[in-house]
Amino acid sequence: MNKNILIADVAEKTGISKKQSKEIVEAVFESISNALQAGDNVQIVGFGNFKVKERAERKGVSLQSKDKIVFPPCKVVSFKIGKTLRDSLNGEKE
Repeated sequence: MNKNILIADVAEKTGISKKQSKEIVEAVFESISNALQAGDNVQIVGFGNFKVKERAERKGVSLQSKDKIVFPPCKVVSFKIGKTLRDSLNGEKE
């Protein structure tokens, strides 16, 4: 599923126009992004948790030139699946 399919699916399930659906989906994504940029965790009960983690500097090897390279420290977003979603993926019922 990509963003356009998500927008169409939301529009179909809610009975609103695709234009309104696009505005809502983009607003949700923007809210999640803003919270993560502010250093907050995003917890959506039943779905999962988004959290910003610090990745330390690490060493690696270039696959093309075989030279040793250093990856600088950076921030990454991790996602931990919620119990309800995990159970539904594994065919378990509540």
